[in-house]
Amino acid sequence: MAAADPRRVRLQQEHDRLKAWCAERAHAVTLLKAEGSPPTRYELRFLCDSPMDLGANGKHSLSSSQTLHVQLGGNYPFQAPTVIVSTKVVHPNIWTSGQVCLGHYWTAQRSLDQLADMMWRVLVWDHDVTNPDSAANGIAARWYSEHRALAPFDRLDPREPKSEKTADPAEPPAPVQRIVWNSGG
Repeated sequence: MAAADPRRVRLQQEHDRLKAWCAERAHAVTLLKAEGSPPTRYELRFLCDSPMDLGANGKHSLSSSQTLHVQLGGNYPFQAPTVIVSTKVVHPNIWTSGQVCLGHYWTAQRSLDQLADMMWRVLVWDHDVTNPDSAANGIAARWYSEHRALAPFDRLDPREPKSEKTADPAEPPAPVQRIVWNSGG
């Protein structure tokens, strides 16, 4: 009996873990496509509020659905996957082309479900993963530095249900508890 190809085993395990991760977050993340046997191309839909443009005075327009394409190259997992956001989104660590800058995040020990979790946090502008100091989009990095209190734009954990409250996308979101206001007096 021939030994199983370690890369194929890993790819199948990654696929199974990603499917389970999405199933646990079915109201927030959908695995739309998995191509290849085992899969090396994925399409995911994230249902979270993420800026699609940034305006003056902290005003912005939000998109509530983002589509991501993940491509695993021939050297995966030793080479980072390519992640492209195909819907309009603005973020300091996403180039205007939609390609996500994974920076030093990727190592061969990471898995696709961990990547998906990190991508959720990128899309909602979680402070723990947003890095304006290594910006792929300088305009978004500057906006983030000036309006940091407006992020994150959605819940940090996609397992949590989305709030029923809908905000006017032309208005900045209400301040969150971690903001300390200075009364000026």
